[in-house]
Amino acid sequence: MLGFMYGVVVGDWAIASGWIARAQHLPRVAVDSSERGWVALTLGMFEHDRSMKHRRFEEALEVAAATQDNNLAFAALAYLGATLVHADRVGKEWCGLMSH
Repeated sequence: MLGFMYGVVVGDWAIASGWIARAQHLPRVAVDSSERGWVALTLGMFEHDRSMKHRRFEEALEVAAATQDNNLAFAALAYLGATLVHADRVGKEWCGLMSH
């Protein structure tokens, strides 16, 4: 959240990148929590490569399912859906996302 806030609100991407990099190391300590998914979601939000962005959001969905974090699942589905729409991938093959 700090990385997001510094980047989007304050506009200081150097500090934002530092906080996001720090967050990537935290989930190693909290293995059974949903933190890894929240970090994947945050990384996906700022990823420029569309396929990597999609993978980050999928990872967040997997962590959400494993940890039963409904807030993470909702956020990941929202960002994944927006990414698919931006990629013009709105066909029926993506209806299976709701099974997560």
